[in-house]
Amino acid sequence: MSDPSMTLKRLAVAMRSEWASMVEMAMQLRPEELDSAVAAIAQNAKVGTDSVKRKLEAIIHARTLGHSPEEITEMGQEKVLGTFIKSRRQEKYSETVTMKWMIPGSQRELVQQQEKRVKQILNLQTSESFWDFMLSVLRNATDEEIRNSAGEHDAERV
Repeated sequence: MSDPSMTLKRLAVAMRSEWASMVEMAMQLRPEELDSAVAAIAQNAKVGTDSVKRKLEAIIHARTLGHSPEEITEMGQEKVLGTFIKSRRQEKYSETVTMKWMIPGSQRELVQQQEKRVKQILNLQTSESFWDFMLSVLRNATDEEIRNSAGEHDAERV
């Protein structure tokens, strides 16, 4: 049986070596080569394409921020991926997204009717303006006002 500390050291060296190889590969890729490189790496390493692509994109992102291959290698996977994910989250913050809720079909029409009604009353043209209004109403309402709107009163809940 091998010494666990030696196994840990070998594993750490292998993981750092793998990251250094990923950095080296990403530095050589042109944008149009990314998908084929991801597929080849994933197939040969028998790993998922999503993980490989995310790592390569994170390295490329770090390069666009001005980091050298040596800096990216030294920063390590966790820091490079964390910076990349944070950047993507910030980019998507202002994008329009689709929100999905599970509600009974009978309520779907009622929700659409009420949205249309409020938009007509307030002369709102977009769903974004409707939700800006709704959020402002909820943001300005006290907890007590919300409870009262839901039919609760000051009495203890039974």
